[in-house]
Amino acid sequence: MEGPPGRRGVYFRALRELFHARPPGASVAVKLSMLEVYNETIVDLLADAASNKPDAVELAKAKQEIRALKAKLAAAAGY
Repeated sequence: MEGPPGRRGVYFRALRELFHARPPGASVAVKLSMLEVYNETIVDLLADAASNKPDAVELAKAKQEIRALKAKLAAAAGY
């Protein structure tokens, strides 16, 4: 998903598009969460090892949300 430096993967390309799509002079704040779903288990990949399981999965008609999922602010070099 990340890819080698010469051929970046989907994470890097998506973030690059987000930061390049902003109007000149506008500021942008992007928060990212990363999770793994395997064998019907959800693991928060940004959480500390001792607390990497979110407490609940909440599904609604208009959105899907995983409560207690850790988010980190993404920054782009040169922006």
